[in-house]
Amino acid sequence: MEVAFLPLDQIPGVDYLVLYEIFVGSEHRRRGIGSCLLREVEGLAAGLGYEKITLSPSPLERGYPKEQLVAWYKRYGYIERPDCPTELEKIFMG
Repeated sequence: MEVAFLPLDQIPGVDYLVLYEIFVGSEHRRRGIGSCLLREVEGLAAGLGYEKITLSPSPLERGYPKEQLVAWYKRYGYIERPDCPTELEKIFMG
């Protein structure tokens, strides 16, 4: 049984880790799984020496409001990227 899906990317020569999305199946939501995964990704990024994480919030589930997804990331300190307002980022260093 799959509970969640989390794709990441390390791009050589950049100071950020790319988080494509965190998806938790509807029957497993509101249990802290997404929050736990996000903390793990942030710990991984910091441990690898990245200065930030970037992501493009786009719901994988049809009908899930993008505004709700963006609000969820913002609760964890993610903000719009100044150079690309459709993406969010969280800065760790600098």
